[in-house]
Amino acid sequence: MLAYLGRYTHRGALSNDRLLAVTDRHVRFRWRDDADGARVKVMDLEADEFLRRFLLHMVPDGFVRIRHGGLLANRRRAAALAQCRLLLTHPPPPVPLPESARDLMRRVTGLDIERCPVCQQGLLQQVERLAPAPAAWDTS
Repeated sequence: MLAYLGRYTHRGALSNDRLLAVTDRHVRFRWRDDADGARVKVMDLEADEFLRRFLLHMVPDGFVRIRHGGLLANRRRAAALAQCRLLLTHPPPPVPLPESARDLMRRVTGLDIERCPVCQQGLLQQVERLAPAPAAWDTS
């Protein structure tokens, strides 16, 4: 069900690359038949019927496509999911430890910010912390 809904939450019902041919009277397009092992098929519809089916996917002004209610309502999502895990005897997800700035930079850039930028051998050590510049020095 989530895969089905996911196709409609952030994009249109039919992308241009699925349209094969458009004439005054007919529209040919590719579609996936989930009931037949997700095989891709081609459908040829009269223009009026194509427009009727396409407009079924349009949301009127003032309406939203998806409303999160029930278990996934913002107001109680964390509590509801915790209750679901408890009822399913599923352990809570592990709490990730915060990543240090050094580890983040090493993961993202491949550089160790605590190594000497010249020789890459020694570790940098904080010698002094400078106070912020007075507002009078602001040159922006």
